[in-house]
Amino acid sequence: VKTGRLLKNPSSPLTYIKSICYTDNLLSLREAKREGYNEVLHLNFNEEVCEGAVSNIFFVNNGIVKTPHKSCGILEGIMRNKVIEKLSALEIKVEEGAYSLEEVIDAEEVFLTNSLLKIMPVREVEGSIKNSRKIYDLLKDSL
Repeated sequence: VKTGRLLKNPSSPLTYIKSICYTDNLLSLREAKREGYNEVLHLNFNEEVCEGAVSNIFFVNNGIVKTPHKSCGILEGIMRNKVIEKLSALEIKVEEGAYSLEEVIDAEEVFLTNSLLKIMPVREVEGSIKNSRKIYDLLKDSL
């Protein structure tokens, strides 16, 4: 995953509406794919992590699973909500909040979700290799 140039606007009501107009996201994703990445990570105007072009992001720090809060400018995906519910049922702490790119880069584990792929581990974020797949392995067969 690489960070894209597109910045999300958390104050725009259009940010929170699922529509067929994903042109900005698709152009950002196309640029990342040309550079050899499978997904691009978008930040918002406050430099907080939001989401991928076609996915929601989760990361693990100190055993706590973290994901951006809706107010950061994300679409709350169906699979994102299922993962939060599943982790809660497994009594794994989940926090929704505003996070910096550095927190994701420093994470022990990172994974993405969407309705088509369900869950996908992230191998690298901005050159930082992610080897842990503990939470991913817990979830991959149950979604």
